[in-house]
Amino acid sequence: MWIKNETYDLDNFSYTTETTQTTMYVNSIINEKNENFLKTRFFISVCLLCLGLFGNYFIFLVLKGVQSLTSILAIYMAVFDTLSLLSKVYSYGLEYYKTYNYGYFYCVTWYIPTIIFGSTTNWTLVLICIERFISIFFPFHHRSFVSTRRVHVTMATVLCIFVVYSVVLNFMTIAYSDSPKQCVLMNVSSSKFNTIINCVAFAGPSLLITTFTLLVIFKLKFSKRNFGREQKSNSRQQLESSLSRLMLSSAILFMILTLPGTLYYCLISPALDSRKDDPVIDIVLFLLSDVSNILNFVVYLIFVKAFRSKFLQIIARK
Repeated sequence: MWIKNETYDLDNFSYTTETTQTTMYVNSIINEKNENFLKTRFFISVCLLCLGLFGNYFIFLVLKGVQSLTSILAIYMAVFDTLSLLSKVYSYGLEYYKTYNYGYFYCVTWYIPTIIFGSTTNWTLVLICIERFISIFFPFHHRSFVSTRRVHVTMATVLCIFVVYSVVLNFMTIAYSDSPKQCVLMNVSSSKFNTIINCVAFAGPSLLITTFTLLVIFKLKFSKRNFGREQKSNSRQQLESSLSRLMLSSAILFMILTLPGTLYYCLISPALDSRKDDPVIDIVLFLLSDVSNILNFVVYLIFVKAFRSKFLQIIARK
């Protein structure tokens, strides 16, 4: 997110004609780079939204008939992935078309949907990993720990938490400047602001997802009976296996795509006193984080045979 946090006291400066011309030339170059960055990011987000609508729609069609808590959470994740992509098109579009001169209320609210849905979709994947962990490690107590009602209540709670978090964060850190007309950061630097957002949306989920994924892989690899001592039918075992592969594919994809941004914004950027915006780095990191919202459908098709079979049946009927 591009929010200016620098202020200048122009009355205390005097410029020669040469200095003024040089400054104007440098500023024009910076503005042109920012303009190209905003334009590129906006049109990439529109393309990703189109792809995401297609993939997440079929995720819903395939999984809606599966009687499983993992499938319910996966549908939630597909919905929030789509909303995340839509909110990014909205916020990136407003930024690209320079609508930040609308006033204070606009400044503190325009980025809220992106924070809400971007964080919620990643933490939904955390819940999928936890559900799979309980199912595999505690098969006898799975139903006592997890139920359909509790899944819906948990998702509603997570969404409410991130609504409150995003509203409080934006109202505490973003203000509006009349001269020049733009949104500005207060009480926090742009580096720290980006660090807060990325630690909550990516670093926290990555740590938990990595932990539960490694535990599930260990259990599936070294346990002779992957789903506990409970005797299950072959169909039930195949379902559990498919759901575990679904979780593992999503988790590994998420870790690969978000690792660069997590390292950069949560470790490298805070280590620097003031981060200079690099359009190339930002474009790559934004692209990686946004792509994570559309590739779940692809990895499901590749690594989950049951999902692929059901998808082909739906396509054949159409």
